[in-house]
Amino acid sequence: MHIGIAGLQRGIRHPEPLLTLVQAADRLGYDSVWFNEQHFTVGLHSTPSALLLAAAALARTTGIRVGLSVIVLPSYHPVLLAELLAQLLELGGGRVDLGIGRGASPGLSRAFPDEERRAAFFQAHDLLLKAWTSSTVSADGPVWHFRDVPVTLHPRRLPPLLIAGTSRETIAFAIAHRYRLLLSLEPPERGQLTLYDALRRTIVEPGPRRLSFSRYVCIGRTPSEARDLAGRLWQGVQESRRTLAKARGQPFVGRPFHEFCAEQVLVGDGAGCRAALERMVTELQLDHLRCVFNGNGALSAEETLDQMERFAAEVLHHPASQPWRTAPVA
Repeated sequence: MHIGIAGLQRGIRHPEPLLTLVQAADRLGYDSVWFNEQHFTVGLHSTPSALLLAAAALARTTGIRVGLSVIVLPSYHPVLLAELLAQLLELGGGRVDLGIGRGASPGLSRAFPDEERRAAFFQAHDLLLKAWTSSTVSADGPVWHFRDVPVTLHPRRLPPLLIAGTSRETIAFAIAHRYRLLLSLEPPERGQLTLYDALRRTIVEPGPRRLSFSRYVCIGRTPSEARDLAGRLWQGVQESRRTLAKARGQPFVGRPFHEFCAEQVLVGDGAGCRAALERMVTELQLDHLRCVFNGNGALSAEETLDQMERFAAEVLHHPASQPWRTAPVA
């Protein structure tokens, strides 16, 4: 099973503490670290270029993969993006996983209307793949129109592609192309799962579930200590959601603490977290997980590192985890 780390850049304003955590993730044996890309956000820490963060992370590490979750595909000229990603793959020796999506922030919708972004996403996907395998690329709408643009750099091997999306159209697209679907840590994970399984049943040979789950992690020396930490994290997450709802002009709907722990958090001591992961492996066919150790900025860098180290020792590398940890990733 693949176990990575997401959300590290949230709440960290300077690159050095962020890259120190990335280096720690590499040293501790995590499979990947994931960077989000955010544009035109209000009241939140904007991250305009996940590519720049990824390049810095690749330069400071040797084994860990760097995931992009997600590149907002309509924001780039697809041939330019193809070359940038090819260069990133070359710099990192191929250690890049590419998550792509349409983007969903209110500011992005104002800059690039939703319907245009939808059309751009699907055309950009096709042009991106074409640019990685052709010497020149042409396009004839609906968004991009150009002829015989030369492509100067190609990846030696195409990166794994993952898709972020909640709509029927995007989830069906992920299934049809055998792409892993990035599930949302915030609601609507449950809705995504229901729709994903319903759409898979319409395919004659759907293959195994290809999903990437996210979970907050609160691991303590005792179950009580872990639950106290989860209470702190819940308060921080509630505040984050309140800020996001305000930015979107939507009413804030809080989640009860018990629901938050049951559906979105791995909480407990080492044995408790291992047991929870085993249940996810069985019940959800889990084989790809992105752990959020800092509550998307709710915990300090020092507390985040402590959580990463404890989880690595008591779950990631614990002998009891090995039967499911070493199972192949689909």
